[in-house]
Amino acid sequence: MTDRPPGETTAKSPATSEKSLVLLATVSKTHGLRGEFRAYPPAGVSENLDRVKRVTLRKGAAERAFDVERTRPQRGFSIMKLAGLDRIEDVEPWIGAQVLAGADEIAPLPEGEFYWYELEGMTVVDHRGGELGTVTRLFATGSNDVLVVGSGARERYIPYTDDAVARVERDARRIHLTAQALAEV
Repeated sequence: MTDRPPGETTAKSPATSEKSLVLLATVSKTHGLRGEFRAYPPAGVSENLDRVKRVTLRKGAAERAFDVERTRPQRGFSIMKLAGLDRIEDVEPWIGAQVLAGADEIAPLPEGEFYWYELEGMTVVDHRGGELGTVTRLFATGSNDVLVVGSGARERYIPYTDDAVARVERDARRIHLTAQALAEV
């Protein structure tokens, strides 16, 4: 007997490649007996869960696409129901899975705002243009998001605030820091 979720696949087609899918939430626990679950977004913002029509659940090497039947926003999370997950037993194997959607399905942000996935992989430069490394991940704190910038074995934690980030060049994939940012690191 395998512990893989039922109906999963480990093959990644071009339509569900790592680059085209965006993390929206994590399946935390079942909700009721009829296939619903709690989905917690990484930064507590769930507006994209309300607009997507299709998601992919990924847990380890297991991956499966589902149509979204309904989503109900709650405080800090959403209750989701996916087609084909009709009983609590259908959802249980997916607890801890990532809820992913195509980048083309999520809401566009206003000019000057970015999703985390857009910042990951960008080169970070100091106020003189010297490269500090690449954004490897981000995390939220109570007051602001933090860029984790890696360069070899060294990691720097840089607050993603107006005081630390001078500008972001989306097309050039570069984040320019202020002089003050490095004084704080």
